[in-house]
Amino acid sequence: MRTHYGIHENDNPLLFLPADPYKCLLFEALHTLPLGPAKHLLREQMPLLSKGQKAEILARLKAFHTSGFSVKLYGNVCYYYQSFCGRDFKAWVQMALFIIGPYLDDGELAVWKSFCKYQVFQIAYSKSFSPSLSDEWRCLCQTFVDTVKQHKPHLLQKQKVHLILHLVGCRENFGPTSAFNAAERFELFDSNVHTYVFSNRLSSSRDIAQHFAAIQHLRYICQACYFSDSERCVHLVFNGYFH
Repeated sequence: MRTHYGIHENDNPLLFLPADPYKCLLFEALHTLPLGPAKHLLREQMPLLSKGQKAEILARLKAFHTSGFSVKLYGNVCYYYQSFCGRDFKAWVQMALFIIGPYLDDGELAVWKSFCKYQVFQIAYSKSFSPSLSDEWRCLCQTFVDTVKQHKPHLLQKQKVHLILHLVGCRENFGPTSAFNAAERFELFDSNVHTYVFSNRLSSSRDIAQHFAAIQHLRYICQACYFSDSERCVHLVFNGYFH
């Protein structure tokens, strides 16, 4: 690689720029929090629950009043959580302690509380900011990372856990994350895809993939091509359009 591309083990040139690259880091809330620690914590916890506990969680979720939420969780959460998208995790974080809290041990509960209850999630999505609260907010972010280090040290390998320490600095330099968090706005256009895909909303990513695969199969057939495994092709096309 050194010979072909001329790469050498020199210092990072970004570190010689007059600006601090760490302080200029934009904190993208959706993919850093809901699709970061929230996703990892939920996916670790669900397999540990018994069948009876999952039934109780579903009952708790159905009894939860969600009129104040812009997004609701559909289907059997205990079995379709791996198909959650960002907005699903965002809704889950706001109700997690009420739904899953009784089934967590002390260490797991401490991690969830430091993430949900003690304002790390609220700091990222708050539209107001006061410089006088900067030190307090930094302590809250540091508390979460320290709690993860104590009870779930393997999550420290995830870069998104470390990025939480830069959250307050980002807000000091650039203001509320809603001012530059364009990912959530652009991903709203994905709803157009969901509209034209017949899905039960339990595993929408799989349904979309199968739908577009069926389209590609039909396009291939219409071009006078054929498949060696014709039975499997017919099965995919039939399921994609008639189921």
